[in-house]
Amino acid sequence: MAYWGAMRRRLLCLVPLLAGCKDCRGNPVPLTAEKSAMILVLDGVRSEEFTSDERVSDLTGMTGEAYASETWATLGPDMATLRAAMNPGVTITAPGHSQMVTGRIDPYANFAVSDGPGLYRPEYPTIFEELRGQLGLDADQAVFVGNTELLQGEVQSIQPGSADVAGEYTLLYDPDVANAPINDDTPMAGAIEAAVAADRPRLIVANFHDVDRAGHYGAGDAYIKDVKKLDGILPDLWDWLGENDPAYRDNLLVFITADHGRHRHDGDDGWHNHGDTCSGCREVPLMVLGAEAPAGQELAGNWTLLDLAPTLAAHVGFDTPWAQGLPIDEVVSGGTVREGDVGLSADGTAWVRYRADDLARDEVLIDDQVVSTDGVMFAEGVRAGTAGAARWACWRELVTDAELYWPWVGDCRVDAGTGWLDVGFPEEMVGPNWEPVLVEYAGGLWAVFNNNPDGIGELGSEHQVGMRVRPLQADGSWGEGYESEQYYPTNPAAVSTSTGLLLAFGTNLQGDDSRYTRRVRVLQFGVAHEAFGGAVDIDLAGLLDGARVERPALVTDGSVVRLAVVATTETENVIAVVESTDEGATWSTGSIVSTDPVLPHLSPQWDGADLVWAARSPSGNAELCRRAPGADATCQELDSERIDSFSAAAGTVVIDTGVAEWERVSL
Repeated sequence: MAYWGAMRRRLLCLVPLLAGCKDCRGNPVPLTAEKSAMILVLDGVRSEEFTSDERVSDLTGMTGEAYASETWATLGPDMATLRAAMNPGVTITAPGHSQMVTGRIDPYANFAVSDGPGLYRPEYPTIFEELRGQLGLDADQAVFVGNTELLQGEVQSIQPGSADVAGEYTLLYDPDVANAPINDDTPMAGAIEAAVAADRPRLIVANFHDVDRAGHYGAGDAYIKDVKKLDGILPDLWDWLGENDPAYRDNLLVFITADHGRHRHDGDDGWHNHGDTCSGCREVPLMVLGAEAPAGQELAGNWTLLDLAPTLAAHVGFDTPWAQGLPIDEVVSGGTVREGDVGLSADGTAWVRYRADDLARDEVLIDDQVVSTDGVMFAEGVRAGTAGAARWACWRELVTDAELYWPWVGDCRVDAGTGWLDVGFPEEMVGPNWEPVLVEYAGGLWAVFNNNPDGIGELGSEHQVGMRVRPLQADGSWGEGYESEQYYPTNPAAVSTSTGLLLAFGTNLQGDDSRYTRRVRVLQFGVAHEAFGGAVDIDLAGLLDGARVERPALVTDGSVVRLAVVATTETENVIAVVESTDEGATWSTGSIVSTDPVLPHLSPQWDGADLVWAARSPSGNAELCRRAPGADATCQELDSERIDSFSAAAGTVVIDTGVAEWERVSL
């Protein structure tokens, strides 16, 4: 601690000496400040250890408000409180933070870190990028401070141009252990204070990670001791801001929250763990402090981690056009409110309509009729298309009316020419990134999907999930499924060949290098032998070495199978196409078919033999591109900077830019 005390004293030499309005070097100190925001993340702290006023902790024997007594005594008069907000996505550290900094449930996992963030970063733009890009600020104005390596990738997405507007990550190391993050949350306050003293950042996100480490690996009372330590750190930090830079504090909006909670079940030591759909994992504390916070009030509504980005952006003065979240209307007015529709089918008949309602945020429509459960909080993730003579549409809904578990569940409709039939979905739970595709095979329809109910991609673990196939039987019921264990599968695609089904999906290798090994895997499945085989990894070696490869699209053209993928390096976002003439057993080196940088959150789509994808035009707007076999790509620029979704069929593309009702364009 002597090391950190000395460091803190040196850094705080930059702090204003208020009486003379000069710093310790005699320089004038500005007396005004721009609007700024801060997210303080108490990693893995349950609401019953910090904010509850009725629920008693099984560890402390008291409510959270009673246990976090210093925080409530010092900050209570200045803060608004939501006793328990929600993490609707994956309830582990990196995905929880990704929700906060993107406003999306991004397919982001706790992949192991051996040398920095690598290519595994969020697909959607972060608040660091939006802040810097829109307001023209330097990196020291968008700061992430942490004592864990897991979050270094959160300051920059894989969107084109993100490196130019990325945030700045400060990792606190242990002074006594080489290259190891410090196992102590106390120095975090000093790092935040130093950043404020030196640069007055417009945005600071800070993760206090040791409390979660203590929860997982510490002795029986280590977790609650670290929670109590945070109970002292927060009031001291707030007091420091008021004493040393009151103008900055007066214009600062602070969120105090957690990225996930912990179990409330599984016996006496269940609290050690988290990561599934349990209510204790989903519920997180949320306190709002400072400028614009309705001091002393309790916040009404069903607010989530997705809502932090649009709320703080509205306060600071920039937009979050990609965010799914809503501005918390009791804290700010205005801000980026979601508009338009997402998840379109090829003909625009199945889609998601956003709603500016925190209780029922979106709904699924087919042929302009609402088909999702009435009043459900989230109904999203529509995938739709045709399989043989049938149309199909599937989506997921978040269920929050049970006591212990709040899972995502799937639902599907099929129209074989006589109207839409509700066929449901047979799995008890699906994941927050569940994306099924229905394909005609063996005389019927088969669902191909990533079976990962918790959305896990564990840190350095051998955790396996799978790719699964299930037949839809003639009576509308589902047959038994077959599964191939795979590591963190996402974005599946499938086609039927003469010998079986061909599946493609994003996946990783395992172990310490998993963060650097994102690629597309291809599997064969044959109903005759009810087995998977022929696994081939598409990593574009020799074409784009070291790329992050994912979001596959498959099509058959006679004896040729074509596979398009999105590939990302530190400097490029491209579409690459590889071909197979032996039904997926071997693949060509392939070619890069895109010119302008590709939008990496959208999978390419085949429209017959033509390939369609979304990209960024030279002017900065979004564009849609089409390429016929053997021809150059042609692109059409849109009036919007973004595309939330698109779907291509028969020469027409249905698009959703997120700014207006979806529309059809000829391309």
